[in-house]
Amino acid sequence: MSSRNDENSAVGAGLALVGAGLIALAVFAFAVLAFLSLVFTILSLFAWNRPLTMGKLHIEPHEARMFIGRGLMAGAFAVLFLVLVDLIPDIAINWNYWLVYWSAGYVGGSIGLELLFIKSRTDAPVTDEVTLEQLPPPPISQRPRVEPVRFATWDDVRVPRDDGHEFHAKVGSHSTGSWAGLTGSQTA
Repeated sequence: MSSRNDENSAVGAGLALVGAGLIALAVFAFAVLAFLSLVFTILSLFAWNRPLTMGKLHIEPHEARMFIGRGLMAGAFAVLFLVLVDLIPDIAINWNYWLVYWSAGYVGGSIGLELLFIKSRTDAPVTDEVTLEQLPPPPISQRPRVEPVRFATWDDVRVPRDDGHEFHAKVGSHSTGSWAGLTGSQTA
């Protein structure tokens, strides 16, 4: 190693400091995600058989099962991946930390995939338009048939009704030609 203090050694020290900061940030982010994963796993266990609502948070049983299932599968895949990597001759995996590897896979599978699914649900276009295929068929109308309005002619007669109003009728519209043959715009 050179004993000279020049610009390259200062740049190397700066990069080492930035790298250490990024590693510390990654460890902190993983710790926060692991804590969230633990909390949501406990909530998912409570919501395993019936829905759970806490304020704005609502967890359905199928969502709880999927959250835990994704975490378990991702943890198993992480360990399986490391087993395959361990088969490579030049790479050695320290199996004293297999629980840490599995936990990292669980956190990535449960919280990581949940964050991806939330992002994909919010990025999906929301359509509020209702197409004709979505509309239910109109109800069948049971209203009585309404006759069109007829205007009075010279042979109309005013017949009083029981409620005090008058009923306009046309005389002799039936073949009888009597009062029984009165027709009008209202029927009893």
